[in-house]
Amino acid sequence: MASDDRVLDTKPQAVHAEEIEKESHITGDSHLLEASGSIRRIPIPSNSPNDPLNFLWWQKLAIISACCWYSIMSLSLVGSIGMILNSFIEIYLPEGYTIEQVTYLTTMPSLSVGLGNFFILPAALCFGRRPLFISCALVLTAASIGAACNSSYNQHLALRIVQGLATGATESLLPLILSEVTFLHQRPLIFAVYWGCQTCISSVLNIGITYVVAAAGWRWYYGLYSIVSGVGVLFAYFLAFETRYSRPPAALDGRLVLTDDFGVTRILSTGEAENYQTHHRPQEPDEDDQPKSYRQLLSVWPGALPEAGKLILMSYVL
Repeated sequence: MASDDRVLDTKPQAVHAEEIEKESHITGDSHLLEASGSIRRIPIPSNSPNDPLNFLWWQKLAIISACCWYSIMSLSLVGSIGMILNSFIEIYLPEGYTIEQVTYLTTMPSLSVGLGNFFILPAALCFGRRPLFISCALVLTAASIGAACNSSYNQHLALRIVQGLATGATESLLPLILSEVTFLHQRPLIFAVYWGCQTCISSVLNIGITYVVAAAGWRWYYGLYSIVSGVGVLFAYFLAFETRYSRPPAALDGRLVLTDDFGVTRILSTGEAENYQTHHRPQEPDEDDQPKSYRQLLSVWPGALPEAGKLILMSYVL
């Protein structure tokens, strides 16, 4: 009995569980921190100056500014119409439309934002971030101009839906772009700025737009957003450089760090690394790359991935 009591008193399972938890915690931190305690830069940048992670500070700031501007203005355009909905109720009720139908001007664009993600993100992964960003900005501006000039409820609703589809970039494409120019430890701050500016400034615009409508009429609601959306097109063209980059694998503590063509970074185990190296040719070193000129950075078409059409179709199937 005494020996049985000693066995029970040792509580081996509790000690073992604590050790597992401690070892797991250390292993997770070891990917983010050097042995000296300094922060590692993950994803690991290549040696090329054209790697988005190696962009100059003003290039990264330009990209972040363009993304923030577009997200603020597009989401404000989609969401602020609820503040002036009474103006449209007064217009469309005498024409025989119900209040429920008028509220579609608010609800349908919000639904379209989510649907836009399913079209914008797969296309951006296959054809590049920059052409899709510029296209969304152009579509948003054109739809805003059309809404300012619309002559019927059906035209108005259709253009609102198009605005929502173009705004979908704020929830998918733009966060991807921000991720591709920042390291893991920088992303909390960058996304806090992105979402914080989006929420705070959009809220102020939503309130201020009511005074514009009261003073100049509802068409200037869209007229104002046509102007700021047009500025967004200029920002997208002159500031939002392409961030898609095929980065060669890099070693980290005996493991392989891989960032694929879709912007996903993975730390491969030994077996996964061996399997990857078996099926993929090693990429040529890019130390001799010359930095692209500003004119080269303005190129709109970076090229499509191989079998881009198949990849887009598979994204909907899977």
